[in-house]
Amino acid sequence: MSSPAPLNAQSSFLPPEIDFPEDNQEFREILTNRNRLLANIINVKENSNYERRELLSAQQWFSQVVQGYIITQYGFRLSFDLISLNGGPIGPGVTTIAVPTDPLVNTPTVVNYTQSLFPTHGFGGATIGTTFYFINDPDIYVRYINTSTTVQAVEVHNNTGLNITQFYWVFEYLKK
Repeated sequence: MSSPAPLNAQSSFLPPEIDFPEDNQEFREILTNRNRLLANIINVKENSNYERRELLSAQQWFSQVVQGYIITQYGFRLSFDLISLNGGPIGPGVTTIAVPTDPLVNTPTVVNYTQSLFPTHGFGGATIGTTFYFINDPDIYVRYINTSTTVQAVEVHNNTGLNITQFYWVFEYLKK
């Protein structure tokens, strides 16, 4: 047996089991919908979509069997355009960028979780003129800070002495 889709998942989850009805029309509808869902899931997970909203990644961490059920901790991905979120270039020094709570103001929004947030991976790249930096370069690095359920921020350390003009960062995590 497997566990149901993770709570708060904003991307598709396809359970391994399915029961088909006896009625041919209903069977065809379910099969068509399941095939569409399968294609969407594969495109999101295998093509590694990066969006400025939380996506359920293809990562599963530390699965265990509890009373006959497979309990899996699912990984999530959130991508940031830090220049857009900052409202312009990021200057030298430390810049703290609050993560919005309202998607109408800007995206991404704070990570929705109940108990805990655990980082698993962070990566990205930045541009200053014609020089590319890959995170976490000693000259440019990122921290996700103030990680409460309602207040979160990205802290950018720019030790180059110049303005960062393009900066994408991906935060991957587990949550409870």
